[in-house]
Amino acid sequence: MFFLLQILFIQFSTHNYETLSVDINAFLVTAQEFGRGNLPLEFQYENKPPLLFLIYFLFISITGGSLLQIKILNDLIIWVLSILLVLISESFLGKKTNWVFIPSIIFILFTSNVWFHPGYSEYFSLIFISLSYITLEKTNMLSRFYLSGIFIAVSTLINFGTIIFLVGLLSIALIRYKFNLKKILQILLGFSFIHLTTAVVYSLRKSFDEYFMAIYEIPISYTSTEFSFYKSFTIFLESLSKYNLFIYSLFIIGISIFLFITYLSFSSKILRSTEIEFTIITLCSFIFYILAAKNYYHHLIYLIYFLPLSFLWMKNIKSKLIILPIITFGLITVNTFFYEASSNNLKNYAELESSYPMKNVTDALLEKDVANENIFSTKNILILYYLDKPNISYIVHPGLYDYSEITSVLIENSKIKRNELEVSLSLRPDIFEGRNSSYESSSLYSKLEIIDIDLKLIHYWDKDESIDIYILNKRS
Repeated sequence: MFFLLQILFIQFSTHNYETLSVDINAFLVTAQEFGRGNLPLEFQYENKPPLLFLIYFLFISITGGSLLQIKILNDLIIWVLSILLVLISESFLGKKTNWVFIPSIIFILFTSNVWFHPGYSEYFSLIFISLSYITLEKTNMLSRFYLSGIFIAVSTLINFGTIIFLVGLLSIALIRYKFNLKKILQILLGFSFIHLTTAVVYSLRKSFDEYFMAIYEIPISYTSTEFSFYKSFTIFLESLSKYNLFIYSLFIIGISIFLFITYLSFSSKILRSTEIEFTIITLCSFIFYILAAKNYYHHLIYLIYFLPLSFLWMKNIKSKLIILPIITFGLITVNTFFYEASSNNLKNYAELESSYPMKNVTDALLEKDVANENIFSTKNILILYYLDKPNISYIVHPGLYDYSEITSVLIENSKIKRNELEVSLSLRPDIFEGRNSSYESSSLYSKLEIIDIDLKLIHYWDKDESIDIYILNKRS
């Protein structure tokens, strides 16, 4: 209950903003393909595997499409993860003590930073990575190896980069079960079953090429991206120190313990399997960040989840007397920092969603009875969600136009044109949402006048407080 109340209080601090990340808007828009009888990737592309969109489609169905309620469901995912982390902590310690709650509290503190607020694919995939590890611990379960492989496979269908955790899981199983290849084969069979099933579903829809492109070709293209781990990670640490010194201290202590345990794991000293397993799973989190090669902070979510397990090795009284005050002051400062914003949002819960700018604009378009069969959105894209319409372009997320490693694969597969933006605009959509200077003076389009809307609530990060919507003039 403490976890739940703490998470909701922290996360509510930003729920007055309509958009926290355009990524999440893109997930919602792509998820609506299920409601049209289509599969993700068939007619709309977002840079994630299909199962993530099925989860968001379920969220849309459960909430009736309420964006605020979907955000709260995402908050509950953090809560579920904090409980699973307690179970992992128990397996590491081999017993139940109050100290097993410490990693979860530290994880909640890490997620207090707005960079790590919920909704990202990493959180959903973490549920299944955790279940995979926990299942492997269930010695009374005969099918645990198959099931563990199934859970990891499900994770990769939410975020394909988590295949690195399959490598970690196989390594753990090899060490724990003294290179028993039969158990390794069972994990791989469970993993393969899920991917083969998904491939068959797409093949029956004659969409296997799209599935293969998204699950293999585009992830492989990421290796061409230039990326400096040292520079990016240093910038992250500097930013974290400016956010909260207590949380920064916990992160640095966690890294120090991890490095020490890693050193011992690879030295000649004999350790229990838990140290080796912790080293492997945390290394996988680091490797994920490096392979993602984009310097997005949400790629560090796996690290901020597994790194707190390092504190399980601070067992003596002196260590605990150092850590507990840092955690306590971390909780006090975080709650103080978010108190005003969270309190106001909780107090005004009933009015939050009615203040969302793009929702108000969409309602105005519906009132004007504007034709909206064909929409091209290149900025906020929530207009597509509220009107339940696909984008004219195959690409959903506007940021993907800037990644040549992605667009080049889409061009090779004849999913988009080289000048995709210009081609989509030439189709003369009924509504265009985004910046386009040529439309300002065009006789073909009229710009929608935005009045009586608090544009500051459009986006938490983007300070470009504007909504640019152009409506195709009716032909006489």
